[in-house]
Amino acid sequence: MPKGIVSGLYENNGKILSGGNIYNFNLNIAKGCIEDGKEINFETDDNGNVKVVFSSETNKNKRDFLTEEK
Repeated sequence: MPKGIVSGLYENNGKILSGGNIYNFNLNIAKGCIEDGKEINFETDDNGNVKVVFSSETNKNKRDFLTEEK
């Protein structure tokens, strides 16, 4: 899942800066609190349109477990 920075948030629309690309999105597809300057995760469809935006707070309860092989 790509990561980006929210920029240009105005009313119900915003932009995501990610890897030299700019993606437009509407807040209707956002999950969690989205604010200018915050890092987010997002998904795109096959045409490069943003499908969903996840705030970093949305991912707080997920934990990654490392396993060690012997």
